[in-house]
Amino acid sequence: MSAGDPPLVTRPVTAAPRPGIAEGSILTIGFAAVLFGTMIVLFFAAAAWVYFRDGINPLEARPGADPRTMDALQPVMVEVLAWSFPVGYLAGFLAGATALRVVVGRGWVRAIGLRRLPPGHLALWLVALPAFSLLSDGLAQILYRAFGMEELLDQGGELGKLFHGFHPAFVLLAVGVGPGVVEEVWCRGFLGRGFVGRYGWFTGVAFSAAFFGLLHMWPPPYVLLTALMGACLHFAYACSRSLWVPITIHVANNGFAGLAAVGVVPTGGMDRAVANMPVLVYPLAAGVLLACGWAAWGARATSAGPRGVMVPPGGVVEGRLRLWPTLVALASGVALVVVLAAS
Repeated sequence: MSAGDPPLVTRPVTAAPRPGIAEGSILTIGFAAVLFGTMIVLFFAAAAWVYFRDGINPLEARPGADPRTMDALQPVMVEVLAWSFPVGYLAGFLAGATALRVVVGRGWVRAIGLRRLPPGHLALWLVALPAFSLLSDGLAQILYRAFGMEELLDQGGELGKLFHGFHPAFVLLAVGVGPGVVEEVWCRGFLGRGFVGRYGWFTGVAFSAAFFGLLHMWPPPYVLLTALMGACLHFAYACSRSLWVPITIHVANNGFAGLAAVGVVPTGGMDRAVANMPVLVYPLAAGVLLACGWAAWGARATSAGPRGVMVPPGGVVEGRLRLWPTLVALASGVALVVVLAAS
């Protein structure tokens, strides 16, 4: 290069965000094998121990019981199955944290938004939580009937049988905290971050939501329902840039369902409101969710950095909740609670 030539300008080469769809698929299979495999191993190890200790077959179905329900399991195996939930999700968390450390690097905790908790966004989505639960239950009714699987709708009843006799704190841990933390770390923090960074927002969220649904495996309407719920959770994640927001929604939603199933949380008023005033309750719930989404979108944290990075880089001003969207969200949320409480 001669003295009169312009200087060479080189662009830094940045690696494509990870994981992509192929790597994410392989790692998710491994993650599921650890999570569910731990539960299965614990279940059958306990069955073998009972068999050799007492000389009975604890896997033999109880006479006259429906084999698709908890009634078919021997009481000792129901208890083992309940304990397998927190143990399996602990193993899943360790697998997820290991994958994040290897793929994302040492700064994975900050990279997925676990070091920040925006109180405005968190409060906003807690206002939306009753509407989120109501609409997901209503959509479940539609999907299960569309698939001709109405007999499988009573998941609350099965949860009640599984965790009957356990302390409410254990139920909250097994049904709420375990799935809420572990599934959000994997599906939103790990898969979602890589998919969005590599494929863009629409395709990335669609892929991560699909993986979230497939992790729930069966029945098909539940897979579809959880995938749609996963897309909503990712919206809250993207607006807040904090993984604690979808974790809180997930834990609260699941925990409420678990505590309601064992009779700790009364749901009679909500059930009566849905049964007696569906044309009022569901549109109002949809309005609450839309209003909270509007407010969250207006207060979203924007980033000049890579689109898959959830935490904005230094110097980026955080979004603030705007007055009118926030007031509409709060007013509609209060209206929904009043309708439910008055039933």
